Amino acid sequence: MRNFAACAVFFLTASMTGCVNSLYQAETAELDTAGNERNFTLYWTKTEPWIGTSKAGPAVLLTECSSARPAFVNTDNGIVFFGSRGFDQLPDQSEMNSGRLLCGKIENYTHLREIPAGSITVTMRCSPVADDFSVGSRTYLAPRPAPYVLKVSEKEREWSFFGRSLAAPPAPECRSNGR
Repeated sequence: MRNFAACAVFFLTASMTGCVNSLYQAETAELDTAGNERNFTLYWTKTEPWIGTSKAGPAVLLTECSSARPAFVNTDNGIVFFGSRGFDQLPDQSEMNSGRLLCGKIENYTHLREIPAGSITVTMRCSPVADDFSVGSRTYLAPRPAPYVLKVSEKEREWSFFGRSLAAPPAPECRSNGR
């Protein structure tokens, strides 16, 4: 009887804490904000518990040869990337951003947990503020009128008792002058 109780407690705990973790990823080669063709990786994790609501995000944009890591987050207005104060600006803006600036958006979904493998559309509106004192380059996908269409795939899927996080992919390898 004691073994039965221990097994019951184990399975009850597993059912309450067990989950499926997924890593979603999209890769593309496009122009960055400096005008160089670069490789980009957009990724996020999603956790689907046995009991409760799925969670996902943020979606992080990795850019070849760049220290920038823009994050697309879930908001009431959808999945957006807000520019950082003093670091991002609209292309026609000569002064630095002093408040929250909507710099990017995943257009065809309202929450990261809803996105399956397939296509997403991403709009980019901002560029980094030029800074002669920063260490390393800070660029990301260039703003343009038409959205980018990225093909998302589920790169990894793992079941876990206690919600182990999946490792983030590495940033695309830096080639000295782009393509």
